[in-house]
Amino acid sequence: MRHHTSDELEEVNRILKDAEPTMRQMDESTAAAESRWRREIATLERRVETECVDVDLGNGDTIAVRACLSNAESRRIADLERERSTLSDGDRDRADEIAFEILGILTANPLLTAGWFRQNPDRYAVSDMVAITLGGYEARIVRQGRRVQEAHSFRRE
Repeated sequence: MRHHTSDELEEVNRILKDAEPTMRQMDESTAAAESRWRREIATLERRVETECVDVDLGNGDTIAVRACLSNAESRRIADLERERSTLSDGDRDRADEIAFEILGILTANPLLTAGWFRQNPDRYAVSDMVAITLGGYEARIVRQGRRVQEAHSFRRE
């Protein structure tokens, strides 16, 4: 194995020392980019929890519905809707459970869970359940429609 001369070693050390500011700048640039990406991930996670719209129940009453569901929640609702479409008229209890679970996902209020709807059948109107469900679906469709329009107008040349 070849041994390097002291002049060669000094030259390598000089090159490394000269490169320190560039390397430091690259490290700072990488750290800034990673910080930005982490903030974007946090934004996506926050929106799943906080993006809401008010659904009008009538007479000035509104209820907050989540407008930005996670992929898992969207899939769960799709699975529940698919199951509901296969139920027979005699499966009323299962149809109710599906409705309660969908409401629990859509409502922004963490106290309005499937369990609450199941345990309190005399404390809410079926028409409100329908308004909440349809309002949640509508909010998501309107939101997606706006995004498609914005993407389309952005890409025009």
